[in-house]
Amino acid sequence: MATVKKIATELNLEFDKQKVYGTYQEFTYTLFQNISYANSQDNFKILYIPMEKITDEVVGRVDQFISDHKKELRIFKYTVGKDLLTLRLNEGFKGINSEMFKEIYTKIINYLLTLDVQPKKTCVYCQEENPDTTIYINNIKLPAHEHCKQEAMLKNEALRKEKESQKNGLNPLLGTILGAFIGVIPYAIAVWFGWYVGILTFLTGYAAYKGFMMFGGNTIKSTKFMVSVVALVMIILSNFGIIEMLAIINNVPFRTVLYSDVISSIFFEMLGMSLLFGVLGISAVFVKIKKDEYSTVIE
Repeated sequence: MATVKKIATELNLEFDKQKVYGTYQEFTYTLFQNISYANSQDNFKILYIPMEKITDEVVGRVDQFISDHKKELRIFKYTVGKDLLTLRLNEGFKGINSEMFKEIYTKIINYLLTLDVQPKKTCVYCQEENPDTTIYINNIKLPAHEHCKQEAMLKNEALRKEKESQKNGLNPLLGTILGAFIGVIPYAIAVWFGWYVGILTFLTGYAAYKGFMMFGGNTIKSTKFMVSVVALVMIILSNFGIIEMLAIINNVPFRTVLYSDVISSIFFEMLGMSLLFGVLGISAVFVKIKKDEYSTVIE
């Protein structure tokens, strides 16, 4: 599977972290590689092609063209907007290499040209001509006027600060606790039946964040702290909870079970492994939390 960096190198394109920028027939396109360690389905390449606004009729014709050639163009999902074409690529088992990628964007752009669709050349904000700079909005490279760009960045920063000032109440905390509790259940069940698979705690952080969002949480900087603390505490409690259950069933004190020859030899190893995988899972969730902190990223 070719990385976007490899594609950029082989096609002599601009590369920046997980993004590739190129130009064909005056159309500037962006290829973005989404990476997720928590969910393999969130690992994909997505192609953005900005254009000047098109009519509903042209939208329909472009939509029909892509629908008819989805398999050939290796497109999994797509959205045809009035001024932006968004294509999530279907990499399959072999992935998409530079040659395939070039074939995809050339065929699509060549078809747009047959419909007299124009590349994006006006300012993305005021729609006036003669843009004098470039702006990156949610990874998409677009033309803009410098004064429009600065004004947009100031507004975006003000919105970010306003969002940061909004505190989360009790419900998101309860949702985080509930999510982490549900997330740790598979691990607890496995351990109870003698399968010491610490890797099952990898998704505890994701479940905690899912609960946070479902209970109306506002994703701000403190969200990472809340999710990580709740998830790790829940993992620790699940380990000690299993010992407590054994103590109750055998009608002996908790300390007797914990420090018995059989249990003590594996408990702390089991605790350490579950926390290790829990931390790895939380680190992966941090990537998603960062993306959710601000709906619009302007660079």
